[in-house]
Amino acid sequence: MTTTRLISMYLNEEKSIADCLADRTDYAINPNKTNDSEYINSYECDPKTVQGEFLLSKRIYSDITGREQANDVIAYQIRQSFKLGEVTPGLPNKIGYELALRFTKANHAFIVATHIDKAHIHNHIIYNSTYLDCTRKFRDFLGSGKTVRKISDRLCLENGLFIIENPKCGKNHYGKWLGDKETFSHSEKLRIVIDEILRKKPADFEAFLSEMKLAGYERWAKIFNLKQMAQTINFLTENNLLSYEDLKKKAQTVADNFNQLSVQIKTTEKHMTEIENLKTHIINYSKTRDTYTAYRKAGYSKKFYEKHTADLLSHKAAKAAFDELENKKLPTVKALQAEYIELISEKKMPYEKYHSAKKEIQNVLTAKANVDRLLGEDIWEKEKEKHKEQR
Repeated sequence: MTTTRLISMYLNEEKSIADCLADRTDYAINPNKTNDSEYINSYECDPKTVQGEFLLSKRIYSDITGREQANDVIAYQIRQSFKLGEVTPGLPNKIGYELALRFTKANHAFIVATHIDKAHIHNHIIYNSTYLDCTRKFRDFLGSGKTVRKISDRLCLENGLFIIENPKCGKNHYGKWLGDKETFSHSEKLRIVIDEILRKKPADFEAFLSEMKLAGYERWAKIFNLKQMAQTINFLTENNLLSYEDLKKKAQTVADNFNQLSVQIKTTEKHMTEIENLKTHIINYSKTRDTYTAYRKAGYSKKFYEKHTADLLSHKAAKAAFDELENKKLPTVKALQAEYIELISEKKMPYEKYHSAKKEIQNVLTAKANVDRLLGEDIWEKEKEKHKEQR
């Protein structure tokens, strides 16, 4: 027996599209929830670079269609929950993949992450709102939720699972219902306390732990410290970073590598933006050329200018952009589009390295921060003395 829900994921005004996608996908593909990523599947995308791939498809869509939407749906999520004890993890992942493939008609890239960290096994299916060919977007239609449920029920019957014969639609979603019906678990209470403390914006980690102790979680703080240090020791041992000097060098190396990849990606993105801008100017110039010719024939009439201000300003901006090319041959829109697609391919490789580098730098810097916190002031005093000697 399964329950399903289709959710539209909107762009948060306070965040970029990349950050919004990261919030959704990072939670879905969390290794702690998917048995070290064993129960993650995907179609026409790599789970490790899904954020970048979704983002690139949206940029190509904007470039091809010229459409921009302020409150755009960036992705859709299907949550599919299975009856407690009815299935083992492998089957739900297979069913979730087939559900996504049939519902999207293989026109959208998607990931399927099966979470097994709770009592009931459930799928998080996230599919890109943009079509694979980047020419249009998925539009939520009347009855789309029922369509998802029907496909899910059909797949369950095909795999020998029970279905809900006459499902009833309640006024509240499951989370609201649960809040009304059941008391919070210890983990949920702990999350609430942590959220409240983080809203106070503690100065550092020590201040955060102090707030946790004041809130009655002193034992948790001690256990957390012990777990953090145990994880740090394991990390240092596995990576042969048993001297502080080696740890410092490693931190510097991974930071340099991460920064280099960031610069490479930003440089490519900057060039892509320049191409987009130049292409816009070429199109605008072509559209407004007749208007500017008529304006010139009218003796640069003030009345004509007031009537065609927008077109004349676009024409002027385009000419200014062409002057910056310094007598270089003006490329065609087709050539610019080909170069843009080539840059997308070039950007994909560093993006894949970027995510692994980001994870590596987080692990190394977390380990170093824990070691620094453990050693306390002594290490800083030694560092100060070392700098004095070098001077």
